[in-house]
Amino acid sequence: MARPVAGELVAAVVRLLVLLAGLSCGAAAQPGASLEEVARRIRDGHFRRALELVEPLLSGSPGDPRLWTLKGLALAGLGRSAESLACYQRALELDPGSLGALQAKAELEYRTGHRNARDTLRRLLDRNPANPVAHAMAASLAFADGDCKTAVAHFEKAQAAISRNAAAVHQFGFCLAAEGRRAEALNRFKRALELAPQEEGYYLDVARLHA
Repeated sequence: MARPVAGELVAAVVRLLVLLAGLSCGAAAQPGASLEEVARRIRDGHFRRALELVEPLLSGSPGDPRLWTLKGLALAGLGRSAESLACYQRALELDPGSLGALQAKAELEYRTGHRNARDTLRRLLDRNPANPVAHAMAASLAFADGDCKTAVAHFEKAQAAISRNAAAVHQFGFCLAAEGRRAEALNRFKRALELAPQEEGYYLDVARLHA
């Protein structure tokens, strides 16, 4: 199943996770690489080097959930999803309130179509109800489930995150139309068409609501 918000939004998730993983507070003083350096490597896309740097930090501080989260991010960047999820789970065992680990886990499960994605997103939104990226992911999953009422509720809280994502905006319009909100749906379809004029189906949706 396509994940229309797992593109530019994933980049926003990673930026937030790097921040939440501890850039502002740092790790305990240790020789060698710092937590901040590992985070910078991840932010720059140097995942293999980040993994090399985080391993000795974890050996020295195995109870630090931020380090497990960063290791998970590095593994996810290398395409090692199962190992990445295990790291996020370990971080959450150490600190059930770790927002960074929870958001990382939710993003990866969403992007890979994991069966736990919906439950993890619910936990994330309970912890951080104003998170537009999480609402965007939850909206897309509700759309895939055919639950337009729930999708609209999430899309309305995700507009800052989906404003330039044609597929997500189109899904929002589809569900608004299904809920009888035709004028609002037409505006979303027009916006999706502006973002992706090559999508012929979007023209048909606009024409259908004009009829």
